[in-house]
Amino acid sequence: MTAVHIREFESGDAPGIVKLHQQNNRWFEESEISLDYVLQCSVRHDFRFFVAESSGVIVGFSGVLFYESVGRAEVGPICISEAYQRKDVGSRLLEAVNGFLTEKPIHRLVARVKSGNELAVAFFIKNGFAVEAHLSRYTKKGEGVVQLVKFL
Repeated sequence: MTAVHIREFESGDAPGIVKLHQQNNRWFEESEISLDYVLQCSVRHDFRFFVAESSGVIVGFSGVLFYESVGRAEVGPICISEAYQRKDVGSRLLEAVNGFLTEKPIHRLVARVKSGNELAVAFFIKNGFAVEAHLSRYTKKGEGVVQLVKFL
């Protein structure tokens, strides 16, 4: 397997993010995202995308929405190509998010995972998060989520 490089989003990454999301959208609240949606998110002052790239192909991405005025952030989505799962790509993306946030006045990072996605819950716990709450009927479709928190 070739090396994976983690970096901040560039506008040319949007098609790769959309494609990867479409291939792995089972656990996402939004079943589809558009190129325009990704590009709109990427220019927000309170949001950052990070990508994992291997040989010019996007093999993973993560987003983080942050609220400097209140010191909180929400990580997600995190999406890793199946071939790169369980190879620390997700952990490396989280490290990039954490590094970015430590330069901001952020002290609390939250992740929300659909109930039943035990692998994702275990992933976040492995990366320093703790289960904070179980939220019933949280998504548009009425699905429950597990909320995890990490203090920075």
